[in-house]
Amino acid sequence: MGKAIPYKGGATVTPGEAAGLLGKTYDWFHINLQYSKKFMKEVPNKTSGRRATYLYTDLMRFQRLSDWGI
Repeated sequence: MGKAIPYKGGATVTPGEAAGLLGKTYDWFHINLQYSKKFMKEVPNKTSGRRATYLYTDLMRFQRLSDWGI
């Protein structure tokens, strides 16, 4: 495994940033993971409206799960 790239953003991340932090492309993240029951339960959307944002800490906790539910 390579070295982790430190995240230089704020407390919330956009779906594009989330995909990068999980090591996936945005298209893969959007199609396979973003609307899965497991992801929506573990990493709730923190904004109302069209632009989703997620807490960085929730995303990192989800990344450590062995079963992503997909």
